Amino acid sequence: MALSNTQSVVRYTATGSQSAYSVPFPVLDASHLEVAVYNPSTKVETILTPGVDYSVSGVGDQTATVTLLGIYSPLASESILSIRRVPPLTQTTDIRNLGAYRPELHETRFDLLTMQIQRLAEELARAPKLPVTDLGSLLSLPRLDDLKNKFLAFDASGKPIPSAGAQPAMADVLWSFAGPLATNRNSEIPRIRMPRAGQFVGFDLELVTAPVGAGVRVEFLKNDLVAATVEIPSEQVTASVTLTVTYNLGDVWVPRIVQVGSTSPGQTLAMRARGT
Repeated sequence: MALSNTQSVVRYTATGSQSAYSVPFPVLDASHLEVAVYNPSTKVETILTPGVDYSVSGVGDQTATVTLLGIYSPLASESILSIRRVPPLTQTTDIRNLGAYRPELHETRFDLLTMQIQRLAEELARAPKLPVTDLGSLLSLPRLDDLKNKFLAFDASGKPIPSAGAQPAMADVLWSFAGPLATNRNSEIPRIRMPRAGQFVGFDLELVTAPVGAGVRVEFLKNDLVAATVEIPSEQVTASVTLTVTYNLGDVWVPRIVQVGSTSPGQTLAMRARGT
C-alpha cells in the first residue's frame, strides 16, 4: 500500500456514549497498536490490554477501528483516548537469493520501514529539543539516583544537573492573624506546614484594643510539642522577641494562646512570625 499520510497517532476526548473509534491510518497488524486512556479525575494514564480492553478491525486497510470493551465501553466522559501505531523495530522477513520476486512482500516490508520511521518521528515530536541553530551537545541527564528528591537544573554551561532547588522566599509574615481572643484561653491560630527547612528568627505580637492589665502568653507548638513561648506582660500591649527555632520541611507549626488576663469580647491579638 502507499503511505502518503504521516499520521501515526490519534486522540479523542470521550463523550460518555461512544465505544468505537476510527483509526485514520493503516495498520499491518493489530499488535502494532498501542491504546491508552487518561482519566482526568485520577490523573492516571492506563495502557489497555488487546483482546480484553479493546478489539481491532480493518487491519491491512487504509483505516481501522478500535472498539473498547469491558469497563471501558463506553469510555467515561472527558477521558482522553490515545491510539498510536507502534510497529516493532525489527525486520523478520528473510528474502532468499535468487528466490521468486514477490512485489507484495517487498512493498509490505517497505511499508513497515516507513511506519517504523513515523513511530520514531512521533516520539521525537514529544521530546524537548534544542533550537536548530543551537550547537549544544551537553543535554545528557544525570543518573536517576542523583536526581531522587531533586530538581532538574542547569549549570553555567547549560548542562543539566541535580539541584536541591532555590529556597522559596519565606514571607516575613508566616502567620498573619488578627482576631478576637477566645474566652476559653486555649485558642489555636490556623496551622502552617513548613514548605522547607529553616529557622524562625523572631516573633512580633501586638494586643490591639486590649484592655489595661491584659496579659498574653503564646505557646508555639512544633508537631504538637511546645518549642517556644512568647509573653506580653500585663503592663505591655506589644512584644517583639528574638528567638531562634529550627524547623524542618513538613513540620507543622501552630501558635496557641494559653493565658489571657482580663479578657473581653472585643480583645484582639495581632501576631506575625519572621522566618528565614
